[in-house]
Amino acid sequence: MSGKLTRADGKLTYMSGKHARADGKHAGAIVFAAHARVLAGHVRALAVRVRQAARARVPSRRTSLA
Repeated sequence: MSGKLTRADGKLTYMSGKHARADGKHAGAIVFAAHARVLAGHVRALAVRVRQAARARVPSRRTSLA
């Protein structure tokens, strides 16, 4: 894939010379895949952040339970 994923006013668009046509057969699939990848990255980052925050907040509970 030789395109650029750009965030413009909150919407994610796939910019590429090959897949620029919106009426193309696979354009929707490409955009959906890009959305899924970005969302997965956001969810993963969020989970990591929450896990780190929980670990920082309660450092002694896990050791006392074990």
